[in-house]
Amino acid sequence: MAEFFSSIPEFFGNLIGGAADKLNGALDTLSSFCPFNGVIDYLHGGVDGAPDWLRALNWFVPMGQIMTMLEAWGAAILVWYGASIALRWIKAVE
Repeated sequence: MAEFFSSIPEFFGNLIGGAADKLNGALDTLSSFCPFNGVIDYLHGGVDGAPDWLRALNWFVPMGQIMTMLEAWGAAILVWYGASIALRWIKAVE
């Protein structure tokens, strides 16, 4: 019986790790289709031929940092709603 209970954390660790790997792979595939990486590079002035006015605007209004904060905020909102939906689905919250 003790062997059964000692194997539970390993089982859940493997289960969560496998799900995280699958989710990471799916998000990598999805992000390869999204043009956001090019937008952020453009705002940072990493693209050759970016207009000087955009580089000057980016110096006064740090669009790259704003985009990074919006990305983190959006991820937090997605996690919040995902957890909310999951808890409602298992009837833990009404």
